[in-house]
Amino acid sequence: MNPWQAARHFFRRYLLENIGLKILSLFIGFSMWFLISSEQQIEKIIEVPVEIVNKPAYLDIANDYTKSVIVQIMARQDEQETVYKARIDLADAHEGENVINLTDANFDAPPAITIESIRPSTISILLETRVNKTVPVSVQYTGVPADNFEVLVTRSSPETIPITGPVSHVNSVNEVYTQSLDISNRNRTVERMVSLIMENPFLNIQFKDKVRAVVQIQEKRVGRRFRNFPVTVVNLDTEYRLRQRTATLNIQVVMSKRDLVTPEDLQVYVDGNDCAPTLDAQNVPLRFRVRTPQLEGGVFVERIVPDQVQIRLLTLPQKPAEPPSSPPESPADHPTGPRRP
Repeated sequence: MNPWQAARHFFRRYLLENIGLKILSLFIGFSMWFLISSEQQIEKIIEVPVEIVNKPAYLDIANDYTKSVIVQIMARQDEQETVYKARIDLADAHEGENVINLTDANFDAPPAITIESIRPSTISILLETRVNKTVPVSVQYTGVPADNFEVLVTRSSPETIPITGPVSHVNSVNEVYTQSLDISNRNRTVERMVSLIMENPFLNIQFKDKVRAVVQIQEKRVGRRFRNFPVTVVNLDTEYRLRQRTATLNIQVVMSKRDLVTPEDLQVYVDGNDCAPTLDAQNVPLRFRVRTPQLEGGVFVERIVPDQVQIRLLTLPQKPAEPPSSPPESPADHPTGPRRP
């Protein structure tokens, strides 16, 4: 028998003979293998998020509790379902520390999954009374102004906002910050609508809108002092006696005009309108003004020593004469009045 005939004999005897039974046996074997392998259990380790439910409305969580747990489960090899959440029910929780023991009942898992272990197996949740508090808004900024300029003051509108949260956290907060305003190289006031920032994750800001933040920038000032500065009297048309005729004048001058100010540009004076119509000695305030228009807005009085002086009027001011009142017109003189019969 040649090789070709031998191959045909082998193929016919071992492959084609009883072909139906052979195919059936192969199908049965494959089915049994599939069923056995699909029932095989494997171990999985997964991370499951923690969900808090039914927390009393008057209490707030005050600690950084565990937000997820590691769960070891047994599941079929082909199982696609998994454990989705670990629910912690706080319906019966009390103020203070609550220690929750995690069991299978806390997990949202399908019946085909068996939970073998939970790490950690307990979670501690601290509950405190929820309170409200009103705190000021602190405007934040970065950078520095232009040369010879400085930040005078910061302010916001509204100036205060309410916050809410667990009592220990609320009591620890004295202000709420704004987003920072960049004032680098600015020579004028910066104003912008910005959001509020709460760095404490346990607190809520009960103001969802933006606030108006202002960083007021002004030119730097230098101090000047004039001793024995003369005191003048204005708006007084009567004789008087001034007890003190000089004062010490302290002013602030912006940097750009500091070398331009002279005593002749300034005036310290008594305003006659501040004097009472009496011949008795009286104290009146000393006032200040800038005489030179080019210096207005650049010179500011800081202090005048003394701030009052004594003055005595030697004669009372003359009251302006009132115009004589004209006699009432008679009906006969009025062009529209009634005529005599």
